[in-house]
Amino acid sequence: MPDDSSQALLRQALGRASLERARARRAAGIGERHERQADVGSAAQRTLHLRMAGTHRKVAARHDAAAAMHSAFAARLVAMLGDSAPLSPTALFMTAVAGVAKARGAALTLFGTAFEELLCAVSDERTKAVQDLEFVCGEGPTLTSAVEGRMVAATDAELDTDWPAFGSAATGLGVHRLVAVPVVLPGSASGTLTVLDPPVVGGATDLPGLRELADALFHLVLPDVRREMGDWSQLVDAGRRSLVNQATGVIAEQLGCGLEDASALLRARAYASGESLDELAGAVVGRRTRFERP
Repeated sequence: MPDDSSQALLRQALGRASLERARARRAAGIGERHERQADVGSAAQRTLHLRMAGTHRKVAARHDAAAAMHSAFAARLVAMLGDSAPLSPTALFMTAVAGVAKARGAALTLFGTAFEELLCAVSDERTKAVQDLEFVCGEGPTLTSAVEGRMVAATDAELDTDWPAFGSAATGLGVHRLVAVPVVLPGSASGTLTVLDPPVVGGATDLPGLRELADALFHLVLPDVRREMGDWSQLVDAGRRSLVNQATGVIAEQLGCGLEDASALLRARAYASGESLDELAGAVVGRRTRFERP
């Protein structure tokens, strides 16, 4: 990442962090005003003011979470300035998200209306391997969270029990706890923030805090990037699955089958061989590997 690009991203991150902090203060102030007003007036007015206070407190928390992500991203950009082998902006930002969550890894996944994976951004190679496992196995906490619209928190034992194919491989990568938080997006699409090994305090993970983080990420941070840059390119690797999609098309042509069957065959071979999905897809597209009818 050239220094001029880093400097531009740094200015944007600092500006967004400042703006989100100001929005959080404003929302918190409105919430405090409603709390004071709840002490006077009728019972109905009290109920209304308390409801409004709660709403604005939630808005303030969302803006605080967005500010924390932008600030963490800025801090990592500063640390990377002049680095001869810097991380991509995508990985750097997701590393910042993982840092805010105090987790060992973080992944952002966007799904289409049929819950097909459209985009995925990860903080590090281990998290990428875990997300690839879900894609290959066709099961796991991230997909379950998106399909069922609920937060999923699982320990290593629960991973093995609830998603046997995925769980055994994920725990083999050293995953001890995984939390996936769903977010409904405009146009019937959905997104999921998945964190690996978040901290456990008092025997529990801060699930409300992770929900606020996910809401801020999808509803405040990503829309800002899209408005300013016209796409998700600075935060999400839009081409991450393009090679897999190309390979699926090649297999469908070779076997004369549908894309769904071709995708299943590609994932099955990757799982059986232990080869990464990206490597296998590259070999298929490069005509180094061919699928034959049995």
